[in-house]
Amino acid sequence: MNTYLNHKYNNTVIQCRSVEHGAKIIAWWKEQGIDTRIYTGSTPSFYYGLINGIFRSVHISDITITNITILEDIPQESEYPKVMWVWDHDKFSKFKRVVFMKKNNKYLTWYSATTLEEAEKEISISYWCNAEDIIEEQPQDIKWNEDSIENIINSLDSIMYNQPITRILVNDLTNIKKRLIKINATVTKLHEWRNLYMNLKKYGK
Repeated sequence: MNTYLNHKYNNTVIQCRSVEHGAKIIAWWKEQGIDTRIYTGSTPSFYYGLINGIFRSVHISDITITNITILEDIPQESEYPKVMWVWDHDKFSKFKRVVFMKKNNKYLTWYSATTLEEAEKEISISYWCNAEDIIEEQPQDIKWNEDSIENIINSLDSIMYNQPITRILVNDLTNIKKRLIKINATVTKLHEWRNLYMNLKKYGK
């Protein structure tokens, strides 16, 4: 028989409310690395858990030790703290904050902390009406070729010669255009070298 005296849930039992609930309790204990032996959780009103390091099923009247934690349901692992978007009424005025708790339909945050590292040093808190997970957008790879660079150069020409802009901006755009022309020439040359290499490889010369 396995014993779990040093397990963090030692001397903890969970009340079984139904056969279905009991099956979930047993499954949860197995997820915690506990050998639940022959127990299936099929006895409503009994309590399943670790008592003195041993997994057992007991009636409440048979629990004699005093340092035991009696739970009415399976423990839920907290999803906090985590960095989220928070706001009160205007979602367009949202802020990135470290949320450490949801209580009474409010999201409690470490004041102005935007990272878990900053939250370690913060002692003031604030609360917000709304919060949502931050979904990081994956950067899109830009595929450069002669056509795309040529289109940018043509767009710069259109801006410089058809729009009322300052002389300073014209100079800046002109310099950008010169650099793009050099890049375009380099890309073209690379394509030519690649085609030459592929032809040599193809014919084995």
